[in-house]
Amino acid sequence: MGLGGNVQYVAAVRLAGDGEEGDVILSAVLGKEDAMECETRLKALVRAVGTHQKVTVVDRSRLFSSHPARAIHCEVRAGERILYVLYTTVKFDQARAFRIVREVYRLLEALYGAQLAVVKRTELEGDEELMQELPEIVRRCERDELEELKSEVDEVKEVMQSNLEAAVARTEQLDILLDKSNGLKSEADQFRHASSEARNHFWWQNLYYAIAIGAAVLVLIIIIVLAIVLS
Repeated sequence: MGLGGNVQYVAAVRLAGDGEEGDVILSAVLGKEDAMECETRLKALVRAVGTHQKVTVVDRSRLFSSHPARAIHCEVRAGERILYVLYTTVKFDQARAFRIVREVYRLLEALYGAQLAVVKRTELEGDEELMQELPEIVRRCERDELEELKSEVDEVKEVMQSNLEAAVARTEQLDILLDKSNGLKSEADQFRHASSEARNHFWWQNLYYAIAIGAAVLVLIIIIVLAIVLS
């Protein structure tokens, strides 16, 4: 049944009283894990849960101290004494792992209902429909994960494309502004040159008028002086 993916092992245990190990009613290796090693860890987990029906972070790290690349996800359904357990790689999304746990719970409820309180392990593991559906549950969830990752990649691509288009648009706008700026600079240079020429023209014109007026005054003075002398 090995899938060779992120999900390695799934199990269900009917919890007993304090100090008792409980009954394993389902134990299925879905990856490359060793079945005996998985069950050894499962028993340690069941002892950690006890009657408190919870597993602490310390319990989890202790169970996988020799396998840091593995993670444990477990849940006891409200009002029941059945512990559902999932072993995955550390990188596998926790929310998705608990989704698989709940899917396994729903599958067992649909197939056995109240009989889960008394059903034997041999019955569950001999149920072909159940054992075929377990890897399908994992495949669906992992396929959903790939689809989500693809969707996220597509979203990132769209954002990058949008940013690129915006950058191109800004570049075009900058080019237009640069052209307008160069045009205004050229017009300003032309205006400054024309102003300088006009200023020079008026300066020479004023000088010409000043010389003409001075010459006329001088001629008038000479005429007056001659008139006085001759008279």
